[in-house]
Amino acid sequence: MLTSFVTVKEAISLIHENICPLENENVLLADSAGRIVQQRLLTDRPLPPFDRVMMDGFAINSDAWLAGVHKYFVTGKQMAGSIGASINSQDECVEVATGAPLPAETDSVVPIEWTSRVDGKIVIKPPAGTLVQSGQFVHRKGSDHSVNETLVDPGRILNPGEVAIAATCGYTELAVTRLPMVCILGTGDELVPVESTPTPYQIRESNLHALSSACLLEGIRLPVIDRVPDDQEMIRNTLKKLSRGADLLIFTGGISVGRKDYLSEVLADCGFETIFHGVRQTPGKPLWFGKKPDGPIAFGLPGNPISAVVGFVRYVRLALKLLQGIKTNDPVTVELKESIENSHSFTRFLPVCLEEKTSGAMRVQLKQPNNSGDLAALVGTDGFIELPHGKKNFCKGYPAAFFPWQSRGN
Repeated sequence: MLTSFVTVKEAISLIHENICPLENENVLLADSAGRIVQQRLLTDRPLPPFDRVMMDGFAINSDAWLAGVHKYFVTGKQMAGSIGASINSQDECVEVATGAPLPAETDSVVPIEWTSRVDGKIVIKPPAGTLVQSGQFVHRKGSDHSVNETLVDPGRILNPGEVAIAATCGYTELAVTRLPMVCILGTGDELVPVESTPTPYQIRESNLHALSSACLLEGIRLPVIDRVPDDQEMIRNTLKKLSRGADLLIFTGGISVGRKDYLSEVLADCGFETIFHGVRQTPGKPLWFGKKPDGPIAFGLPGNPISAVVGFVRYVRLALKLLQGIKTNDPVTVELKESIENSHSFTRFLPVCLEEKTSGAMRVQLKQPNNSGDLAALVGTDGFIELPHGKKNFCKGYPAAFFPWQSRGN
């Protein structure tokens, strides 16, 4: 019988306390997207590395303009990636393209829209009230960053912007946290493979596929999955096999207090320490979390489909982030579209659909399932909200914590 429940807050704290990041590995830049960088990305030269032209147009010396020169001979062109063009007198200019180095002896760029050609010369006529000044439309060398300046700190996800920075600074390989190796085991005499034709008293296995897909959506490589009936010896043998080389084990089913719920006993027999078993929440009250000394961490999720998916999002996702050294952020806050009466003394997780108000704030519409086995109720939802225990009524507009089904931010 489950007697010593922890609160959701206590469960989250215990997970933080018992998970350390995995070791690092080096990957090629081309393979780094979505990984967690564990080195500082430093500039190897000033950014930009030269005075960069910011507009298609003509480079001139601004002193000439201020002295009253408004017509210029074009002495040449300077495109992106080329150098060598220059002016020798104040009535000369160079045609330039965006991204080109600023030609020698010039200090200002006049957009092509401000110019016209008259008798072979460029005539400059800025918009009314606009002056031609030194540095105009010029991205000065080193104005963004100096040499050896940190652009990306360790612990960041390598999104496209970070990958672009790594490429700009010449990193061909990057130190990242090793991806966790995840194994998933489903238990239950009533479960049959998806390709089977179930009898009236059997159901097709869905949790293994839901949890596997959830791992993939978190950027984790395809987990090893297995399925066994409610048999102690088979669970024990499969557990020992999956534990070899795994960083995280996820079990679904067999974790409650029923006659054939053997998992917590088998985990103890195999050397796993129970950190908590039972959380004051609905759905998913029988949740188990533990670890094996010098071995993997493990989660026992209930067999009910909604309980399993919610348990992954609220707890297993956090573990995957911590294993990769991700500094987690607070959840997004959304507003309730309608008030909710709460008859539960536990924390509640409720599926919702997101709606955007005209003000830009996000609000949510509840989509209540019939029970924790009503998996189809999740279709079309964006995630779930968490309503804390100890409060009986949540009024319209209440700011609730929102957890999306898929999240890769940090």
